[in-house]
Amino acid sequence: MMLKISYKPRYTSENPEKFGGTYILHAKRGGDWRQVGHIDAEFVHEDKRYYNGLVPRKTIRIIYIVIEDDFRGMGYGKKLVEYVESEGRRYGMKRSYANNVMQQSVGFWRRMGYEELIRERRIWIKKLR
Repeated sequence: MMLKISYKPRYTSENPEKFGGTYILHAKRGGDWRQVGHIDAEFVHEDKRYYNGLVPRKTIRIIYIVIEDDFRGMGYGKKLVEYVESEGRRYGMKRSYANNVMQQSVGFWRRMGYEELIRERRIWIKKLR
């Protein structure tokens, strides 16, 4: 199966990719491309306060990730997270942060190398290398 990732900018600017956005994963089955999932991420260049706390500068803030039901368990979530992490590194990000309250995502973030930072809020963080 062939894969490709397209990009939808988060903000309009001279260089929109440096701010993050939505990265959409497409898979080709037969002759048709189909959207199988997407991840929305922000590249935080300066300390920024959100409703759930402070996100330090040089951090990728993963807002959400969605994989279509028919494509779960096939490694597509991993591909999206790895892609966003590599884009973040390209723009100087030093860590990645994910906030996901869904219980079923705990194993996923652990397998991706994230550590649980605040259990009550399901906040996960990973130092990028």
